[in-house]
Amino acid sequence: MILNIVYSSGEAHKSTQLIHQLISQVCKLSGMPVHDYFLFKGEIELGCESSFPVISSSIVVKRKGVWRYVPSRLTNKIAKLVRANHVKLVVCDGLGVARCMFPVLKVDSDLKLIVVVHGVVKFKLQDLANFNNYCERVRLVFVSSSLAKKMQHCYPVLSKVSHVIPNALSPEFSQELDSKIDARYKLGLPADKKLYLVASRLSVKKDVSTVIRAFAKIVDAEKYLVIMGDGPDRANLEKLSVDLGLVGSVIWLGWVKDSNRYLKAFDVFVSASISEGFGLSVLEAHLAGLPLICSDIEPHKEALGENAAYFSVGDKEDCAAKLLVDSRPFTNCSLDVKYQKFCSSYREILSF
Repeated sequence: MILNIVYSSGEAHKSTQLIHQLISQVCKLSGMPVHDYFLFKGEIELGCESSFPVISSSIVVKRKGVWRYVPSRLTNKIAKLVRANHVKLVVCDGLGVARCMFPVLKVDSDLKLIVVVHGVVKFKLQDLANFNNYCERVRLVFVSSSLAKKMQHCYPVLSKVSHVIPNALSPEFSQELDSKIDARYKLGLPADKKLYLVASRLSVKKDVSTVIRAFAKIVDAEKYLVIMGDGPDRANLEKLSVDLGLVGSVIWLGWVKDSNRYLKAFDVFVSASISEGFGLSVLEAHLAGLPLICSDIEPHKEALGENAAYFSVGDKEDCAAKLLVDSRPFTNCSLDVKYQKFCSSYREILSF
């Protein structure tokens, strides 16, 4: 039996939820029984598989408040779950889940872990010791070559347990998308304007401010910038749009349930991220047929190759110049091949 534990059911973790659903699908299609769980329930739930059982709560997992002084029963709870289901392998969504599993690994000598790292994270000394001590029973999966290179440069000891399996999307993804007309109607968007989309968590590393500054240089009555998502930087970004005179030209949608199904509503997808583990959203936009304008970070280039127009990170002038070019969809970047490689790679590592 395999457990597939996703860190959080919250909307901010939608990309990792999608990838772990694909991993679960690979298990099932390969005849490997799997149970899916969330480690804890997210604060905002819109598009996740809420039917997954939840193991604990965020305050317990993150040791918030009084829980930092109270001995955690989480290890015993997970250990009982493992024993009750005769689990031999746990697929962990990132270090957050892995840190909860290492104490269980210590008491269960037959248990193995696959830890999928979706972005740049800081490994504590204890994390490195755990990966070294249990190197025969743990595998570390990075979701892009560029992420693996960066993390292994910082933590060379991880190299002996590391693998690279680039993220992918199921070929059925595009079949579930609403048409342009239907999507614009459902989202309440203008039917006949050019719409540029930013879809991400609104945090500093996503650098949405560069897109807003660039859009201010090209804005006219026929164009709108639509921002789909929320996060800690939203108030600053809204103030920036007001300061730049973009009131009425920027549409703030916040978190949207099943947001990727509406991708065809838009004419251009823009990502100015400073850092990504992979950048699944750009692959979703590409599969939806949208032209892409992206910052020239390695994860974007690894995901899309020549199928995007790139601008220098943080360069509003370069971004604006790319936004002005007549946009057209790029050629398909072998998405079926990427998906098949994703499946075969996970089948191989699941049987280690």
